[in-house]
Amino acid sequence: MLPGDQTSMKKFTLISIACLLVFVIVFAYFVFQKKYGWPADGFPRVCFKNKCFDVEIAATEAERQKGLMNRESLGADKGMIFIFDKPANYSFWMKNTLIPLDMVWLDQDRKIVFINENAQPCGSKDCSVVTPVIKSQYVFEAKAGTAKRIGLKYGDQADFFLYAKQ
Repeated sequence: MLPGDQTSMKKFTLISIACLLVFVIVFAYFVFQKKYGWPADGFPRVCFKNKCFDVEIAATEAERQKGLMNRESLGADKGMIFIFDKPANYSFWMKNTLIPLDMVWLDQDRKIVFINENAQPCGSKDCSVVTPVIKSQYVFEAKAGTAKRIGLKYGDQADFFLYAKQ
C-alpha cells in the first residue's frame, strides 16, 4: 500500500463514521418527533391567543387512557394535550380524576370545535361520557375555569410550540 493510500483510507473511515453518526441522530430525532409531535430537546407548550400552557403529551393509547387520573392538583399554567393519529369523535370521561377540568377539542387545524367546561371528578364506574359530534384530532385539558378565564370560544386557534431547555 502506498503512503497516500493510508491517508485516503483514514479520511474515508472518518467520513464514514461521521455520516453514520449523523444518520443515527437524524433517525432518532424523527422517530421521537413522529411519536410525540415535538423534538426531544425542549418543552412543549399549547397557546391560545396570548396565553400559553406547559403541557404533558398523551400520544400513545396507554398515555391517553391514563390522562390526568389520580392527580391531586394542576397548576394554572399547566395542562395535557391528547394527540390522536386522525380526526374522529373522541370520547372523554372523568373516571378516577380528582380535580375538575376544562376539556377543549381541536380539529386537525388546531381550531376549537368543542369545549366542556368544569367537568367534575368521578370516582365510580358510572361516569358520564362526553362525545362531541364534531370530529377532532387533539384534546387539551386544563384546570377548571381556564376556558372562561382566557375567553376561549369555538373557532379559536391553538398553536403548539417547543421552548428550548434553558
